[in-house]
Amino acid sequence: TTIALALCLLTSQVALYSQSAIQISPNHTKSGVAACPDPTINEYTLLNVPPSCGVNISLVEGEAVEFIPDNDNKKFLAAWADIPQKVKVRIAPVQPGCFPITEIEIIVLSITGFGPSFYSNEVSCPGLLVAGKVESFSMLAELFYPFKGQQDPPLANFYEWELQVDSTSQWHINSISPNGNTDQLALLLADLAYPATLRARAKSKCGIWSEWRSCEISRYAMSFCPIKASIDTARCGSTEPVIFFITPSNLLTGYTYHWIFPDGWTGNATGNAILVTPNGLNGGFVKMYATAFGYTSDTCELYIPIEEGCEPLALDENDKNHPPAFRLFPNPALEQITLESNSLPLSYQRKYRILNQYGSEVFAFELPYGKNSFTIPLRDWSPGVYLVQQLIGDRILSTQRFVVLR
Repeated sequence: TTIALALCLLTSQVALYSQSAIQISPNHTKSGVAACPDPTINEYTLLNVPPSCGVNISLVEGEAVEFIPDNDNKKFLAAWADIPQKVKVRIAPVQPGCFPITEIEIIVLSITGFGPSFYSNEVSCPGLLVAGKVESFSMLAELFYPFKGQQDPPLANFYEWELQVDSTSQWHINSISPNGNTDQLALLLADLAYPATLRARAKSKCGIWSEWRSCEISRYAMSFCPIKASIDTARCGSTEPVIFFITPSNLLTGYTYHWIFPDGWTGNATGNAILVTPNGLNGGFVKMYATAFGYTSDTCELYIPIEEGCEPLALDENDKNHPPAFRLFPNPALEQITLESNSLPLSYQRKYRILNQYGSEVFAFELPYGKNSFTIPLRDWSPGVYLVQQLIGDRILSTQRFVVLR
């Protein structure tokens, strides 16, 4: 009768406590309220164990610097190893069937090897900023953990920021927003030219600092495509100057703009708006690139074709390995131009003829024996491109061109 009564009492206790699962206090089963690692000593008390049931407490998974079960008092002590981990503690009844064997996972809040991630306008790190602009932007740091659930509270109590820049740089952190009293949000101001390294680290709720994490921000010179021009087609035979420019709203502080022209075109090599003189014979690519603060931009190109139907005279190119048969100077010319022969002996009689861009002969002359130069007045000549041909008999030895300006 006594044994039956005891079994009945035990059964009723088990039935009563089986309605509640075995738990621990403090409840370190969520990352937001996770256990601190060594050197913290965590003391846990078992909950919902029937009073008449004995327990066996054991560590079945994970690492601990020290693990001390106190089965008599239904408690245990643990100094968890300082590594990101979930440990598993088993609570088993001494009397079979007294309560179900329970395994409880405990999350250890170790941030060894971890550091905060950065966010700026949904980008992890800006990476590149345009040189020549003073920009402000915000950066958010957040410490992540592999066992953090979406609804778990934050892991960090505090964030520390640091800016590494050249001593002459004017980068600075304007302000740090508490964002829940954690200094998680930093507002930065970039200077005109210098790169910078932004660093942040987090202090966990266990009072342990994470590793520093860096955001490297470089600078670059912006390209300004498309190039603008006052024409879209070069006129056949026209040497009227053309304007090439960059949209004023695109101009930046400290930039120099470099220009490259098609073969035979001339103009200013630098500037944000330049005058270019076509040669009236061919079109081509006008190119521009920018330099600023030691950086070089990509090259922009604008193709200007020659007017449709324009068939400029082909030049009889001189051998590139030898000096030209004659030279013309100054070229372009205003009042006069001088031809100086280099190739034929002075005992030869040399003939020359000058053609306009349409192939019509407009002037002819001979260099007499013993002479190697001849000056041509140009005051009454129309502006444009002209071709000079050197002849012996009817054979053309060499052809060059010159430009008359007004």
